[in-house]
Amino acid sequence: MHRSSYFVLLAAGAMACGNTPKQDATPVADAPAVIAAPLDLPQVKTADAGPKLSPDSPIPPDSMQRVNDVGVAYALIAATMVRQDGYTLNQLYAPNATLKVPDSTITGGANIVRSLLKLGKSKGLSEFRRTSALLQIADDSTLVDSGSYVMVTKRTEKDSTIEQGTYATRWRVRPRAGSWVVLEDAISEAKPMSARPAKKKAK
Repeated sequence: MHRSSYFVLLAAGAMACGNTPKQDATPVADAPAVIAAPLDLPQVKTADAGPKLSPDSPIPPDSMQRVNDVGVAYALIAATMVRQDGYTLNQLYAPNATLKVPDSTITGGANIVRSLLKLGKSKGLSEFRRTSALLQIADDSTLVDSGSYVMVTKRTEKDSTIEQGTYATRWRVRPRAGSWVVLEDAISEAKPMSARPAKKKAK
């Protein structure tokens, strides 16, 4: 499948892809690790050679549906950070979730939500886009996704700064509910890029 990018304001869906998923027999580790991935990723790969899904598994059997579901969840996380919507953001992280950032590890869904809202407000976050590189089945209710991200923050009223890095996230599907929650989220050190000018308003 080709590249699938998830935009912050597109919380209702993710971009569709279409190529045959590449099989990967490498076993999934117990915990996701931040990978060194190129930022201009050409495709999303799905690894279905791992654990087989049981008929009762809440994970969609279709790999494209899994990519889309995770993409929608990423878009919601980004949107809630921008809009400072703590209630909705809290629904996307498990109560015992872990967030790993370069200088600290935050445990507990409530603490993660407070940290992400503070980050979004302090940086003047306007966009937080994740691009998957590899999506793997860990077990009947867990997926592990990794790839790159781009974060756009407002530096002044006239321009903004672009930061980028890599991430790895472990997702759990709630039985019967069909909704996704983050168990572990690891984000690499962001790399600031040159600021981009703000768009001029049409007269």
